[in-house]
Amino acid sequence: MERIDDLNLNGKKIIQDTDLFLFGMDSVLLANMVKNTTGDVTGLFAGCSNLRTIRFGENWSVGNVQNMGYMFKGCRSLTTLDVSNWDTRNVTDMGYMFHTCNQLTTLDVSKWDVSKVTTFAFMFHYCERLTNLDVGKWNTSSGKTFNNMFQCCSALTELDVAGFKFTGNYVHAMFHNCHILKTLDLSSWDLGDTEVWMSVMISAMSRAKTIYLPKKHVNVVDIVYAENDVPLHGFLAECHDLTTIDFGGLDLTNAEDDLGLFMNNSPNIRYIRCDVMSTLNKIVNYFPTRTTTEPGYLITTVNVSNDILSTLNSKNWNIVRLEE
Repeated sequence: MERIDDLNLNGKKIIQDTDLFLFGMDSVLLANMVKNTTGDVTGLFAGCSNLRTIRFGENWSVGNVQNMGYMFKGCRSLTTLDVSNWDTRNVTDMGYMFHTCNQLTTLDVSKWDVSKVTTFAFMFHYCERLTNLDVGKWNTSSGKTFNNMFQCCSALTELDVAGFKFTGNYVHAMFHNCHILKTLDLSSWDLGDTEVWMSVMISAMSRAKTIYLPKKHVNVVDIVYAENDVPLHGFLAECHDLTTIDFGGLDLTNAEDDLGLFMNNSPNIRYIRCDVMSTLNKIVNYFPTRTTTEPGYLITTVNVSNDILSTLNSKNWNIVRLEE
């Protein structure tokens, strides 16, 4: 193990030089860190693909750091990382922080203060072997960008994000390819009245049984992933095991996407709750056809039109009408 007794991060040049000599190492001990003036450790270990172990000495301190973006990005061999006691109260950027740390199986960030963080985008992207991630007590009220945050965390079986709060509107691909999450409850989220980008946010959650979307009104402007105006991936695409979906307050009035791929390869959906008429009008044609022995059930508080009734009947769906 290479021991570094003093790592002075007062300027970008030092960080860049540090990167150069870290690239070939497989383990490193950082004994001390000189209090830096820039508050910036962006990309400190980025691309150090041989590093299996990073240990931080007792004098290591990040209390002055504001930018942790890309810090461990591409540390593909890293198997353990103890950051549990870090003082993150002043950090504003955690984007791409653990991107492609795909050998990590555990990561304790449960006690982190993220109340000033505005950028969470791609933070845990491709952390493919993480089996547990506790962010349930995080205060994300300053967060603006959450896109791709947990994308391809394909070993997580549960994830508590019910308490997440937002000042921004980018949540697209946030849980995309979280293959074995069993359930996802976003019912208490409040995304405000601004336009929200949600394309493929929950697609390819292939083992999920139940998904609850925000109850409060969400003005969605994109919901299907497209390239060159060609739709490639739907909102619920490849949610193979999904049986129950509550669309909550999703309002697709302003969604310009072709919804042709909306529920493709999600044949087992049996219970759909939808209380927004404009959304129901747009998605009813994409309900999977059910069998007569196992019909589907639309749960709603709105009075549906004869056209919708006809479509539902043709696909073997029944209506459960609730009072508001």
